[in-house]
Amino acid sequence: MPHRTALSTAKTRATSKGRPDEVRFLQSWLQNPLITGAVSPSGRALARTMANYIDPNDDGPVIELGPGTGPVTSALIARGIAPERLVLIEYNPEFCKLLRMRFPGATVIQGDAYNMAATLDGQLSQPAVGVVSSLPLFTRPAPQRYSLL
Repeated sequence: MPHRTALSTAKTRATSKGRPDEVRFLQSWLQNPLITGAVSPSGRALARTMANYIDPNDDGPVIELGPGTGPVTSALIARGIAPERLVLIEYNPEFCKLLRMRFPGATVIQGDAYNMAATLDGQLSQPAVGVVSSLPLFTRPAPQRYSLL
């Protein structure tokens, strides 16, 4: 199965349900700013930089925490990570539906990344080779942030 290009994913992002991702993020943030934590998705340069820390030649799953609408996911795929290796943990149910549509090969789990052991219970067949996080860390108390790390 061919990998989606970042360009085709960007086109999908702009046309899915007729709303751009920036609008989705802003709506989600307005509904619950302590959960969403950002008013817009990660930009392409940041997403590429984050994806560059994952070696596509390593064998095993890559976990993405808080993928939102998928800009870092797109960058990981553009870097050469097969969608089937991606395990996306997202709290927002609307974003989960969108991620499943955009990245049908990826495993999308609606759950709490701050309770990763329970959220991933039985989901991984081997240890992850990398974790990429777009979580809004500063919306959580310091002990929760340190526990996650």
